[in-house]
Amino acid sequence: MKRKYLVPIDRFRSAFQRLKWNEQLSTSGKYYIWTDPTDESIWTRQPIRESEPEYLLYQEKNIFMLLYALNQPETNECASELLSQLKEYNYKLTNRIVGKNNKVNSTIPFELANIITEKNIEAFRYFYQTKSKNKKQIPLERFELNHTEVGSFVIPISISVEEEKNVSFIPMQNDTNILIHKYLDAIETLTKIPRDSALQFADQVIENSIDSKIVKDFFGYDRSIARYIKKYASDINGVTIGSKGSLLLDYGLNQDQRNFKQVDISKVEALNEDYIRTLEEREIEKDETRIDIKATKIDVIVDQIDRNGKIKFTVTGIGDTDKDYSFKAYSNELPVAKLDVFADFFKNGGATVITGDISKTKGKVGKIIVDNIGSANTKTNKISLFDDF
Repeated sequence: MKRKYLVPIDRFRSAFQRLKWNEQLSTSGKYYIWTDPTDESIWTRQPIRESEPEYLLYQEKNIFMLLYALNQPETNECASELLSQLKEYNYKLTNRIVGKNNKVNSTIPFELANIITEKNIEAFRYFYQTKSKNKKQIPLERFELNHTEVGSFVIPISISVEEEKNVSFIPMQNDTNILIHKYLDAIETLTKIPRDSALQFADQVIENSIDSKIVKDFFGYDRSIARYIKKYASDINGVTIGSKGSLLLDYGLNQDQRNFKQVDISKVEALNEDYIRTLEEREIEKDETRIDIKATKIDVIVDQIDRNGKIKFTVTGIGDTDKDYSFKAYSNELPVAKLDVFADFFKNGGATVITGDISKTKGKVGKIIVDNIGSANTKTNKISLFDDF
C-alpha cells in the first residue's frame, strides 16, 4: 500500500452486503464475520472497533477478499480503485491523451490537458442537469492529472454517488450510470454527424436531443476541445473520453451496463461560426414552449455573459412543478452587482435559482426579468478525487 487509510467498518459491511455475503457476529463479539454464499469454507472477518491495532491489517486483507468476490485481479491497481469505492461510491469520467513521445517521462501540453478536462466536466454537468429526472446539479470540487500509463496521460474525474437506502435484490442501474452512458453516446453521435451543410447538421443534432452547449464545448469555433486538439496536433497521437464504473455499485449488472465506451474525439475538427449560429437559431425555432409567468422561481444554468451585459440561460425548471423544462432564455440591462453574481455562478458551473418574471413564445428565445438571485440546491452528488491506495 502507498498509504494507510482507515475504511470505516460500516463501509465494509455495506460492501459485503452488496455482494450477498452472509454476515454474523463472532462469539467474542469482537469481529464481523462474512461468508461466501456459495462456499462456506471461504470466509473473512474484520474487527468491529476501528481503534483495534489489528484493524488495518484485516482491512488490507479484506480489500483483496472483496476483489476475489468481485472476480477482479488482485493487483495494487485494482485495490486502489476498490479503496476509492470504499471511501465513497463513485464513477469516473476519463480523459485520455496519447502523446507522440512514448518514453516513460513523456509530456503533453498543459493547455490541452486543461481544456479537455474542463470542457468534458462542464459538458457532463450540463448534460446531467438537463437530462436527469430531478434536474440535479453536480457541483465541481476538484480534479487532478495522473500519468498512469507509458506514453499516455489519463485524467480521471471521480463523481461520488450516494448509496441507496434499500439495496434491491435485483441489480439496478443507478441514475449516474445511466446518464454517463447516454452522455458518451451523445458525444459519439456528434462525431459521426455529417457536416455537409450547417442546416442539415443543426437538424440532426436537434433530432438526437443534443444541446448546443455540448456541441460548443467539444467542437465549437472558440475555446473548444477540437480547437485545442488541432493546435497541438503535432504533439499528440490521439484523444479519447470515457468512463470507469463502480465495482460495487455495478455489481450484478450485465456487461453492457458495467462497461463504458471510449469515444475517439481526436479526428473531428472544430465547427465554423456559421454552423454554431445556425444550430442555436434552429434550436430556438423548434422550441414550442409558451410561457408567461410573473414572480416565480426559475431554475437556470448560466450559459454565457457577453460584453454588453446580456446573459444567456438554459431554463431547467419553473415554480414548484415537476414539468420538464429545457429551453433558452436571456436577461439584459442588469446592474453591475447582479452581473457579478451571475459571473460567479458561470465560473462554477452556472446553476442557480432566479426569482422574477419569465415569458416565452413558440419559436422564440425566452426573456427573464430578474428580481432576486438565489442558490441552487447543493444536496446533490459531488465530484471528488481520492488519494492513491
